[in-house]
Amino acid sequence: MSHSLDLVASLASNLAHMLLIQEKTKLGLKKSDIINQVLRGHAEDRASTTRLLKEVLEEASRLLENAFGYKIKEIPGKALFILVNTLDFEQVEQFLEIDGEWKQIRGFLCIVLSFILMSGGEIRDEQLWDFLRNLNVAEDDKSHPTLGDVEKLVKTTFVRWHYLDLIKERQGLNSFRWGVRAEHEFNKMEMLNFVASIYGDGRTARDFTGVFRRLEEEAQAAQSSESMNESFHVDE
Repeated sequence: MSHSLDLVASLASNLAHMLLIQEKTKLGLKKSDIINQVLRGHAEDRASTTRLLKEVLEEASRLLENAFGYKIKEIPGKALFILVNTLDFEQVEQFLEIDGEWKQIRGFLCIVLSFILMSGGEIRDEQLWDFLRNLNVAEDDKSHPTLGDVEKLVKTTFVRWHYLDLIKERQGLNSFRWGVRAEHEFNKMEMLNFVASIYGDGRTARDFTGVFRRLEEEAQAAQSSESMNESFHVDE
């Protein structure tokens, strides 16, 4: 049995407001917090709660996309929901107060993501630090003029914001790959085109054959997955 449209609309508005406030931290909202703070008193049992949560998430995502260019996305396996923007960065600035420091941090993030992209999609942490040292950014720099504590920014902040996934392995060996938020907010093919343009010799994305083919395959797989999995899996 579906819930009334008025109830879903009201709860979705409340959830959208909560997510916008939480977006300043980029940490997202836990499923349990949404149930306790938004849905409490509006569902009789677990099954009813699951149905209502899915309806509210879908409506809140629709509201946020129409008003601000945001979508709600799940973090797989973590019962966590985050906002990802679907607009380009210049458009987002019209809706959010983004200071110059954040622009510089985002620029640094783009450098990190592009390096991972060009390195096969996953890199060892020592590979990343070797690359960044060539740009005069050191892992042990605790007071970079714009980035602050560089190691904390990369290993903690970018990971907590879901821009990077940190894969911890045995013997202290760690790897990085794109996180869920990065996958939704950055277009990999556009980033490859940007990397190609840096060379300044007329190269295009197609000149990086291996990367280009991988991105085409990923895009096809993602399109197929989205067509089969458009709704929230809140009961998992």
